[in-house]
Amino acid sequence: MSKSKSSGHRFSLLMLLRLRRGFTNNLDLTDEHKVQIYTQLCESVSLRDISYWIEVLFAAGIATLGLVLNSPAVIIGAMLISPLMGPILANGMGLAAGDVVLWLRAAFNLLLSCSLAIVFAAILVVIVPFKEITPEILARTNPTLLDLIVALFSGAVGSVATCKQAKGVAASLPGVAIAVALMPPLCVVGYGIGIYFSLASSQGLTVAKGGGLLFITNLVAIIFTAMIVFFFVHFDVRAVREAIGEWKQENAESQVVSSWLRRLPAYTTFQRVGGLPSRFFLILVTLGIISFPLTKSLEQVRRQVTQQREENQLNSTIKQIWQDNFDGGDDEFRSYIDQVKAKRDNNQVSIQLQVVTDKLYSQEDEDRFVDKLATALDLSPSDITLRFVQIPTSQAVNTESIPVITQVSYLPDLQGELMGEISRSLALVSLPDALQLVDYQVVLRSDNSAFKLVVIYLGDRDLQEDAQVILSNQIRRSLQVNDAMVEYQRLATDQGLIPLTVLDETAAIASAPLNLSNQDQAVLDNVGQILRSHPSLYLRLTIQRPPDSNPASLFSQTEQIRTYLSDNWQIPDSRVQETTNVGEPTQVSFNLFLGDDITDGRNNP
Repeated sequence: MSKSKSSGHRFSLLMLLRLRRGFTNNLDLTDEHKVQIYTQLCESVSLRDISYWIEVLFAAGIATLGLVLNSPAVIIGAMLISPLMGPILANGMGLAAGDVVLWLRAAFNLLLSCSLAIVFAAILVVIVPFKEITPEILARTNPTLLDLIVALFSGAVGSVATCKQAKGVAASLPGVAIAVALMPPLCVVGYGIGIYFSLASSQGLTVAKGGGLLFITNLVAIIFTAMIVFFFVHFDVRAVREAIGEWKQENAESQVVSSWLRRLPAYTTFQRVGGLPSRFFLILVTLGIISFPLTKSLEQVRRQVTQQREENQLNSTIKQIWQDNFDGGDDEFRSYIDQVKAKRDNNQVSIQLQVVTDKLYSQEDEDRFVDKLATALDLSPSDITLRFVQIPTSQAVNTESIPVITQVSYLPDLQGELMGEISRSLALVSLPDALQLVDYQVVLRSDNSAFKLVVIYLGDRDLQEDAQVILSNQIRRSLQVNDAMVEYQRLATDQGLIPLTVLDETAAIASAPLNLSNQDQAVLDNVGQILRSHPSLYLRLTIQRPPDSNPASLFSQTEQIRTYLSDNWQIPDSRVQETTNVGEPTQVSFNLFLGDDITDGRNNP
């Protein structure tokens, strides 16, 4: 048994060596060509090549603008000049050959290149007035399994094309394939950082994190694919080691790295190019450096694959139930599914089902469909939310007019559903610091176009135009209404002040009238109108008085303010809070705030 196993192992090894030799011969990869490729990769990681850094800046700039413009053509144009192929393949070569010096130089060069691209992209985003999160940007904030596969193929074609003698494969194509997987997500990181610093929006950090995870995933896939290819074609032959050793003796940057490494006692073990210890050491160090972000990326990819699989299975179940029970069968066609979107969150299922039908379905049909789907999914019908859209054919319009008329009776339900969708969408909106969402208003337009949404917020400053564009697009995407108008209305925190009367301590409290000018009354009426229109708002009265003033007389005047707001604007006393400061002049200021934690309405020190 042991002899047969050893014979099988020897046969497998022999076949692997033959395949390796055949692949190398097919690439016309001689020892001289290997030396040339190895030398070129070593030279590509030089920090003194000014043209390389200029190309990084230009590629990052063009890619960033392409992302902002949502233009795939511009993004691809940036890939044509991206020089990232050199340090990335040099990393793969260093791992395959166990060359510590080359690996360190390539890793440092790649780190500087990525940092430069991110910083330049962030600066561009801060400068340009357009800060919309475009679909091209969103597509690169969530690593998917397809992105990982693209990166694997990119690394393979890049390394194979580098090894192959030029006989029709353009020299720029491998670089384009690799840059497609790396430069755009790298610029998305810079874009998110630029959004964060220019708009103080936490959404920017979310975008930067997603782009960074995608970049790390693609980078690791490309480097390790290149390592496998370079290892398979056997670059660490004696001729290559001797030629590269002589080249390193003459290269100043390699000498600096080597002299630094010689100070480490363990370097003698990993010094030899092609040695097994150096290969294992470099692979373990690389995995250790990228283990945390790579784990996050792969976990996100796994979650997305699982979610997509569940959604596909859910969509398949919906279609099957509809075809078996509601489409009319083979004998009599009635309808077919035009579009279905389903999402499951724990035990809650949301479905948007759109069908083209010759005969409109009734509410009983919808309820029956929900019951059958709930039975198939082992859920309660109350756990399923169905948005059912029927597109009638000409036959349905001609033969069934009554259901069309009865749709008018469901208009309040549709409006209520719209309000619920808007409330859920606005709950996910994150305003910049010091700004708080208060309320919203929906204006239905008479020209049958999309509605207008007025977002009302509280703050001391206006929401910047760029931030308005980002939030508006986020709301439209959440509502799936691309042509909805979104406007913003600010309520100032500081609503003004009115003077108070200081009386002598011997004066009666009742003789402290609240003398209101027309301007003071306008301030109170404006505050009362705002409080009545927005029940989530509260009022803070900040009373400022001299140290020797009569607090009781001021208290009497603030009571008159409360009475005025209650009698004229129906503002209850529980929505008004008082605080007192000592200082000049004597006055009361009005400040709005959000909250419902007021107890007795007074807080007098």
